[in-house]
Amino acid sequence: MVVGILMITGTAFALFDSRARPAVGGMAASVLLFVLAAGPEGPFRWLSGFWYKDAPRLAPLALIFGCVFAAFALESVLHLARRSFRPLRRRGRLLQPMTAAVSVVVLAITFIGSSSFRYEYRAAAAGASYSTTPGASGRGLVGDEQHFIGSFGPLLPEDAIVIGDPFNGLPYVYSLTGHQVVYFQMVMTSGSADKHFLRHHFRDIHEDPEVCEALIRLGATHVYDDQPIRAHQLNGSLEWPGFKNIDFSHGFRQIASHGSAAVYEITACH
Repeated sequence: MVVGILMITGTAFALFDSRARPAVGGMAASVLLFVLAAGPEGPFRWLSGFWYKDAPRLAPLALIFGCVFAAFALESVLHLARRSFRPLRRRGRLLQPMTAAVSVVVLAITFIGSSSFRYEYRAAAAGASYSTTPGASGRGLVGDEQHFIGSFGPLLPEDAIVIGDPFNGLPYVYSLTGHQVVYFQMVMTSGSADKHFLRHHFRDIHEDPEVCEALIRLGATHVYDDQPIRAHQLNGSLEWPGFKNIDFSHGFRQIASHGSAAVYEITACH
């Protein structure tokens, strides 16, 4: 919180300094890009990235400016204190040591107040993608799913492209077998128009011919299916309804299965 206050204060001070105003503009631009990337699809969201729009990767841009403004605020406060108190004005040589001392104090307060710079939170966030247990925002692999995915890799043709719910293990098909997948990451946005359409309508493959047309354009030949996880019930942005309650009784040929997970060849579009 201390650093946040210094960042805001420094930004306000910078507005009154003609040399620092361009930096304020840079920070404003980085914040705008972050907001666009973190928000829903809109007419200007493309500005945050032509292909990959990831808010956490854009956030550090604003923090870089923010750290500079925090230092600027601290320096400005000390200069103001020096001008206000005559004893300090007579001892100008003490200004730098005082600045260093105050900086250390602020850093110590921030370290204690932020629980070691939010170490536990950062460790949990970094490890979420590798978790093997269900979580509120998704999960990596459950049980011996890693072994199962690796085992069916040799059963797929070399040019196989697998589609499915990215929050139910699909991205690991690529990393564990080397076969291409339609959705490479556990992300909220689905990508192209065809990918977005299949996200919502893949299960309509027996009724809607557009499903097969989209699959053919993407080159998808197989589908990886598993039971929906708890995240889909809590976060609407993580829902991929097109891959729920699929009728596999016809139009598909099962290649392998293990527990609730299975991989099928898509034959409905042949």
